[in-house]
Amino acid sequence: AVLMEAESASNAAVETPIYDGLNFVNHMIAGAVAGIAEHVAMYPVDTIKTRMQALGHPGQRLHRLSVFTAVSTAVKREG
Repeated sequence: AVLMEAESASNAAVETPIYDGLNFVNHMIAGAVAGIAEHVAMYPVDTIKTRMQALGHPGQRLHRLSVFTAVSTAVKREG
């Protein structure tokens, strides 16, 4: 449901649509925070996945490692 919120700008009423109880700016802020949180959480996971795929040819040691071992090895080597 879309509600209309009356805001006064120089004594003139301007109607702004409200979705889910948030106006446009609050939706933008929420989207930005969600995007930042997703990148902070998923970037390290994606990095490990990509390294395991790219470097893990059959017969190589990294191919047989668990995700935990690959993460700990990357942290030890690169900080």
